Parts: sequence; C-alpha cells; structure tokens
Amino acid sequence: MFGTERTDGDRIPFFAAVIAIAFLLSFVTLQRVNIVRKFPSAVDTKGIVMSVRPWGKAHAMLLDTEYGKFAAYQFGPVPAEGTLLSLRGILFDFKRASDGSFDEYLFWRSNGASKKIVIMSMREIGVPKGIYKWRNSLTERIQSELPPNVAGYMLALTVGARDDFLTKLHRSAGTVHLLSVSGFHVGILAAMVTFFMRRGRRRIIALSLVMWAYLALAGLPPGGIRAALMVQIHLLGLLFGKPSSPFNSVCVAGVVLLMINPMMFYNAGWRLSMSAAMFITAFARMCGRSFLSALAASALVWFVTAPLIASIFKEVPIAGLVMNVFAIPLFAFIFPAVIAVSLPALMGVPFGYSIASAMEYLLEAWNIFSSGVTAALPWSVVPTTPLLMTSLCISWGAFAYASGVGKKRIPLITVAYVFCSLFLVKML
Repeated sequence: MFGTERTDGDRIPFFAAVIAIAFLLSFVTLQRVNIVRKFPSAVDTKGIVMSVRPWGKAHAMLLDTEYGKFAAYQFGPVPAEGTLLSLRGILFDFKRASDGSFDEYLFWRSNGASKKIVIMSMREIGVPKGIYKWRNSLTERIQSELPPNVAGYMLALTVGARDDFLTKLHRSAGTVHLLSVSGFHVGILAAMVTFFMRRGRRRIIALSLVMWAYLALAGLPPGGIRAALMVQIHLLGLLFGKPSSPFNSVCVAGVVLLMINPMMFYNAGWRLSMSAAMFITAFARMCGRSFLSALAASALVWFVTAPLIASIFKEVPIAGLVMNVFAIPLFAFIFPAVIAVSLPALMGVPFGYSIASAMEYLLEAWNIFSSGVTAALPWSVVPTTPLLMTSLCISWGAFAYASGVGKKRIPLITVAYVFCSLFLVKML
C-alpha cells in the first residue's frame, strides 16, 4: 500500500486494513464526484489564463476565476498564459457523448474545469507573473534562438508545448508519448541530478526540489505529476530507511491523484501514463532490469496501451511496435544531448546556434528514419475485443506477479481479472 513490502506471514490484518481503506477511499471519491455545484448563468469576474492550446481553428483556454475553473474557446489572438483578465460571459454545461466520440464533459472535467464560458467581453488587466512569466520567456527564447527540430524538442522537454510538425511525425510512428512530460522525462531528470550529487539526504532533497520545480515549469502535466509522486515516495522510503517497491509506488501515486481530482481518471494522458508505468514496473520486477528486458518491455507496452490509444484516436499505428524498441533507449541519450547543446544558445554564448545546429542534423536523421519505418509499416489497428483481451492478459499477468501472486495461480487470477475488466468495459 505505502511502497513497502511485508515480510511476515500474518497477512490477514493487513489485507483487512487494505480492504477497509479501499472502501473508505471509494466512498469519499464517489461522494466528491456526485457533488453538484451551483453556478450563476452569467458572471462578471476576474480570471487568470492557466493554459492555452490549439483547438481546431480556435484556441481553448483554461481560466481560473473566483467561481472555479472555466473552459473558453477563443477565435483570433489569445492572451498569454498567466495573464490576468477582467471578463464577462455566459456559462454553459459541457456537451456529453454516448457514441464513443469526443466527450467534452469528461475532457474538461478531467482538466479541472467545471463549466464552459462564452466570453462576451474580455480585457487584460495584469501581465503574467511568477512561473507563467518564466514559461513564456523561455518559450520565446527557445523559438528565437534554436533551430527548428532542437527548438521543438526543447519546448516539449521544458514547458510541455508541442510542435505541430514533430507531433504529426511522432503520432504516425506511434512515439508521440515522447513529447509528453511523463515518467520517461522525470526519470532522465532524476538520473542527471543523481549523477552530479553524492548519496545522502542532500541528494534526496536536491532531487525533490529540482523535480517539482521542473514540473511546475512544464505546466504540471498529469503524467509528470504521477511520475514525480512515484519518485517522491521512493525517496521518502530511502530517507526513512524503508524498502520500497516501484510497482507499489506507482499505485499509491495514482490513488493520491484520484483523491485530489477523481475526474483525472478520464484524462487520457493520465491513464496512458498509469498503464505504462504500472506494466513497466511490474515487468521489471518479474524479468529484472537487463538490456534485453528493457527492449522486451518497450515492445510489450505497445500492446498494453494500444486499446486505450485506439479508443481515443480510433486507430493505433503498428509502426509503434517497432519504433518504440529503438526510440525509448535512443531518446534516453538524445534528450540530455538536446538540453546540453541548447544551453549555450539560450545563455547567449557565442556560436551557440552553431553548436545546436550540429544536433539538428542528428534529429533530422531520426525524422528520416522514423518516416521510413512508418512508410514501410503503414498499417494501423482499430479498437477490437481481441486487442483489448491481449492487452488485459499481458497487463494483469504482470500485475499479479508484482502483487506477490504465486506463479501457479497467476493464470487463474489473470483470467478472472480479464473477464471482470471486460464486464466493466461493457457496462461503461
């Protein structure tokens, strides 16, 4: 439950405690989800622009006001993140979808918004401050001082923004997760910090501060928060001398986030991050941490996440099955290299742009290789029951082993959970 492993034989009290806690948390979560808040039909208030993202021909804004968080769609120029606005608007409920199409309600509720606001008038009354100012300044400097590919990856690594060209390229190759700040990026950051810090409490404190500061700069993405909580639980275990289990830490991090915002379950990024992290940590416990195990996990995680990706985008490219075997270990070196060659240009060092341009050729070579593999494997998989069952069998088999189920009982437990999961999917 708390990232530790029990070594005694008396598990009945522990099991009873887990069931009681799970029931209590489920009851509290259900109560929070069913709370109905009342809002006025129109508001005249102040709000801060928390995020801005492209939305078809318009932009979608997440606004934090005294009434709560609202979503707004804006055509034309939009204010920068962190801008303080004076606005008047009319509130509407989000649209629901029952046919498997995009559900506006679930999307925005998972991002913290309670209502949709149609803005009647809007005026900027304050400039971005604090972390928003840092994010905007860094974004502008990256875009102006670095070559295109290097800038695109630096934006994804630092402020969580996506370049349209790179997003399309990685989505076709099934590696778009590399552009989302998640456990992979937090793991690289942790490795970089621990490389320069000695063991001890100073390293634990330094890593904690750097990790959360980085996530604040990246806009606190759900996948990144999940990964940071997992690492933080592990660090606390080291600090207090308690043994920790990465698989348990992932599960605890997921529970904590759902307690903070139960609707986060419907966030696609959070679900993909949780599914991948739970499987990878479970598989590592089952097969060790060798290079071959890492390659096998990179391939199998495609099957684990494929049904979810297919349900969102209606298809998942088969190229991702091959590409991720190469991409994940390769980008573990590419991302630190991108940061290293970008720093001189961002700091105004002479010939900094030329240094970054050398990395541009390597990234362009990757783009060509990625496009070639995608062209050679142009097929995609659509949502099907066999695909879902394959994913569930692989996932639950690994989860059962990581949970301490005996090898002889794993097939039975896996089959039982697969059919329970299929029943729940049909019910939903």
